[in-house]
Amino acid sequence: MYFFSRIRKGGLVVYEGENEVHFPQSIVVVADPKNVPVLPTKCWLKPKKYNQGGYDAVYIDKEEGLVGFVQVAKSDRHSFLIHHFKALLDSLEETALGKVNKLEIFVVIE
Repeated sequence: MYFFSRIRKGGLVVYEGENEVHFPQSIVVVADPKNVPVLPTKCWLKPKKYNQGGYDAVYIDKEEGLVGFVQVAKSDRHSFLIHHFKALLDSLEETALGKVNKLEIFVVIE
């Protein structure tokens, strides 16, 4: 996926109107959302299944307690399956992250 190749090599800037949104460069950890391993302080989480419902990538910053979901879509109409987000948040709070202080959700249209 183009998104992950950009994240690994310098990060990615997307635009919301005239505003820039920067997705930082970081390592990518491939994991099952129901069994999240110990994570580095800052990383991108990529679901093991390419067709994981709800999101395509998750940025995690343990120091800030930040979890940022990214869903990459090909059209401006896309399903939003919130239960997949909650399942990962529950797993992160139990194992890898602790408390979530800030939650961001981005839908990026290619």
